[in-house]
Amino acid sequence: MIVCKVTFVNLRGEIVFDTLIRNKRNGKFFRGKVTGITQEAIDEAPDMEVVQKHIMTILESGVRIVGLNVKRSLSQLKLEHMNIIEASQIFHQIDPKTQIVK
Repeated sequence: MIVCKVTFVNLRGEIVFDTLIRNKRNGKFFRGKVTGITQEAIDEAPDMEVVQKHIMTILESGVRIVGLNVKRSLSQLKLEHMNIIEASQIFHQIDPKTQIVK
């Protein structure tokens, strides 16, 4: 997996940080039909090191991150953060076959 976009929102749903990432490993971006992200947009995006530094300033402010697979996403960005809430542990999952909450 290669991260090509990072977005942080606050509790009110306002976008705090939103950027594409130009990664040296990206090469050609083949998922444009699915994501709507163009190769040109990736080519014009800041590189990974710039994005990492900006994210580190956000994380150092003591924020709590809530999301899906946050640890994995952060590891792809070569970052760590201890104050994480995994959203799949908060929201109940319903089995589509039985309609029973797991």
